[in-house]
Amino acid sequence: MPSQAIAVAANATYYPGYVPTMVVVGGTSGVGEAIARSFATHTKGRATIVLVGRNKAAADKILASLYKPAPEIAKDSTYEFISCDILSMKNIHLFNEDLKKKLNKVNYLVLSAGGPVSFKNSRNDTEDGLDAMMAMMFYARFAVLHGLLPLLEKAKDLGEDAGVMSVLRPWYPASWVDMDDLGLKKNFTFLKAIVATCAYNDLMLQGFSEREPDIGFTHIHPGSVDTMMFQSQNWILHILLRLFAWIWTITPEKCGEWMLYALLQTKRGLTLRNGYGDEEAAGTTEHATEQQKRAFWEHCVSSVTVSEE
Repeated sequence: MPSQAIAVAANATYYPGYVPTMVVVGGTSGVGEAIARSFATHTKGRATIVLVGRNKAAADKILASLYKPAPEIAKDSTYEFISCDILSMKNIHLFNEDLKKKLNKVNYLVLSAGGPVSFKNSRNDTEDGLDAMMAMMFYARFAVLHGLLPLLEKAKDLGEDAGVMSVLRPWYPASWVDMDDLGLKKNFTFLKAIVATCAYNDLMLQGFSEREPDIGFTHIHPGSVDTMMFQSQNWILHILLRLFAWIWTITPEKCGEWMLYALLQTKRGLTLRNGYGDEEAAGTTEHATEQQKRAFWEHCVSSVTVSEE
């Protein structure tokens, strides 16, 4: 386990011969914001950083406070916010197409969108017929990655780093996932939804890694971090969550250093890591059959496809 000091020192040595591009989906708060901040600091601002989310006011404050590059490299530095409601697959498709026109590559794609956890045992469907929590923590990630893959391929073709990181929770076994009810249309509970979205992220990155073996894909558990997940509109639950956060969580800033450390250590293929950036044993993908993997991929593609009607 690398200490915080080791992670920070390793991150500080990152200085590629090109201007790297990072896109952070869910970058206006929490872990995503912390990763972007750490990246801007360690590159000394010599980077293109795109924050994606819904909160423009929060994004503007973040961008204004990121590391200011020296004048001689400022022309190579771009900090930008792009608004996208990722609960809508249509919005994601439009975002993907716009970004592919704007950027010529993506070196690092960070998928960290999240929000307060719903403890209701009933679905809250989006316009696409997906449960909102599952859409936020999985289907939107699949849709963004599926759409932006050409930009990652371009970075790799240039001989540069190309890595994807999904921040959630790896290692749930496939036996915990109902492969006959993908999307939990038949039998939904909040606990099943949490387990499913985590396991789905394993399977998603495994599927992409097989299709794009020269790109690195990391599913990482950030540990207990004081983010929006420890907030609730129910005041009693909110107090309990804040008490837990005060006792057991680390700050997003510390987490961001470990997450960036893991991202910069990205290697080809699929890697599952813990909150300190350490690589650990395979999870869901190790126990899923080839038939299950194919069925899962087909489910994902059909779920994020927008009808032309």
